[in-house]
Amino acid sequence: MKTQREVVLDHLVRFGNISTIECYEKYKITDLQHAIMELRKAGYLIIDKWEKPKNTNGYSRKYKRYFLGREYEE
Repeated sequence: MKTQREVVLDHLVRFGNISTIECYEKYKITDLQHAIMELRKAGYLIIDKWEKPKNTNGYSRKYKRYFLGREYEE
């Protein structure tokens, strides 16, 4: 069984980015920030940016999207 960190890293390698909402919907991981912190400690360059799209009712919800930069040797 993969750790949350491994699941998130696999997703970033395959798709290049992930949002907190996607992470919960696809993998039921509620603490993406912790997995990202562990990956950064391991030497991965992960960039984040806030997104604030409007839903079908016209209301915005704010969340982060994380992007994989380059990785360093562990």
